[in-house]
Amino acid sequence: MKFTLSAVFASILAVATTSPMPADVGILEIWNPHILNPSAGVVWARGSTQNVTWDTSDAPELISEISAIRLRKGGSTQPEDLAFDFDLRSGSQVITVPGLPTDIPTGDDYRLVLFGDSGNWSDEFTIN
Repeated sequence: MKFTLSAVFASILAVATTSPMPADVGILEIWNPHILNPSAGVVWARGSTQNVTWDTSDAPELISEISAIRLRKGGSTQPEDLAFDFDLRSGSQVITVPGLPTDIPTGDDYRLVLFGDSGNWSDEFTIN
């Protein structure tokens, strides 16, 4: 079977112009909330429970419904979520700092990454 470029384009255009768009779709703003905790100089123990907090005072009306918190060490963000699917407008989320058996190394170059609208990072802090 042989297709011409114009036939393929016409098919794509037909699907694009006839597919309904949901009426309630709005434009999501990019929001970069300031992470308050952990802050620079904070020390967390492996395996401890911590409350991650961020400023919600300037949250836009439409916020991504996908949220996650991940740990970053040096220049590498870990693939495992410390928290997932929480309300970004809440301004806080309880997490457990990885400990045994993951055996994360101690260090003073950790950050938390808050995913949702921006993927912003906390200040560097220490895990011992």
